[in-house]
Amino acid sequence: MTVELGLMQPDGTPYTEAQMAKGGIADFDSMDGWVRLRHGEQSFDVGDLLLYAVGTLCETVVPELTGDGVAVYVAFGHQEELTFTRKGDVITISSAWRPGITLPAEPLLRALVGAGERFVAMLPALWEGALPEDIADYAGQVTAAAASLPPT
Repeated sequence: MTVELGLMQPDGTPYTEAQMAKGGIADFDSMDGWVRLRHGEQSFDVGDLLLYAVGTLCETVVPELTGDGVAVYVAFGHQEELTFTRKGDVITISSAWRPGITLPAEPLLRALVGAGERFVAMLPALWEGALPEDIADYAGQVTAAAASLPPT
């Protein structure tokens, strides 16, 4: 199970996570991006303003799905709503607009936290003009998500 991050330039050219880590991307904070969930041959993209997507997945989805339950992700940049439903060892992600996907729960939650940690590490170089408290807010969301997971 992996989670990859990316950004989409206004002209449609993508920035991969490796390119993002180098920093210096103008207007990063207003760019759409994706959080790509991969498991084997399956993948599912959570497309949205990347700052919002990573923060919301770590702050809301991870803690709410450490046990059976439902978490709803309402996109910031468009009208899509994703429902994450955990039953036992799997999480099903569904949308009214596209086919859903079922993924292993614990690996997904840990991979989301890992992506959040990578995102926070690259934020100082990536988000020019960010205030220290902006970075601290994202770091706090990721730390809280990690703390909500059971010990390995």
